Amino acid sequence: MLLKTAARAREDGDTVYARLSALASNNDGRTAGPATPNVQRQKAVMGKALGQSGLAAGQIDYIEVNGSGSQVTDLLELKAIDAVYGHGEGSGRSADSPCGLGSIKPNIGHPLCAEGIASFIKAVLMIQHHSLVPFLSGQQPLRHFDLERSAFYFPRNAVALPEGRPLRIALNCFADGGNNVHAILQSPEAPTVPARRQPLAAPILHRQRQGHAPLAATMEPLPVARDNAPATSMIWEQL
Repeated sequence: MLLKTAARAREDGDTVYARLSALASNNDGRTAGPATPNVQRQKAVMGKALGQSGLAAGQIDYIEVNGSGSQVTDLLELKAIDAVYGHGEGSGRSADSPCGLGSIKPNIGHPLCAEGIASFIKAVLMIQHHSLVPFLSGQQPLRHFDLERSAFYFPRNAVALPEGRPLRIALNCFADGGNNVHAILQSPEAPTVPARRQPLAAPILHRQRQGHAPLAATMEPLPVARDNAPATSMIWEQL
């Protein structure tokens, strides 16, 4: 992931995949622990980034949530999101323009300290392809939060968005230590000149040490354990 100013990217002839419109951070301060984040500070960091972007809450199409997977922390995050991006006064969000919610974690597992950059890359890819990725979790009704009556929904299939208008995505990253970050990305402006630089070709990874036989030729096949046979290795074949 490479960040540049728009002017520098155009000067260098880069292909721009997304535009970072706002970035804000704060800290929860003293709380009872990681399982009890400060919802007021979460609302504050989202509101700050939204103000920086110059956008109305109703213009945000999708929010990549932190989504810790625990009941209390997820509920507090939803409450904070609803207060800033929901149907509240001044949000500009109409009933026929709900906001998608999702998280990278059900797709790839918990990336631990890399969850922020993983979510950022996901958001950029959705902007590049102008579509929303399905959310693979949240199948059970949420206690203490009525999703059906809210301004939000979980995309269950890939959602292609209409061309001709920018896609705008907000991103939450709330660390266990209390640091809160909220970013807003959107589709880049149409380039005035074609990009001069293109992605490098993927490297060919088949180097062999000189004087040694190819590795594949020296390896014996590993035994496979089937459902009706004793396990002889850690390799399992799904039948």
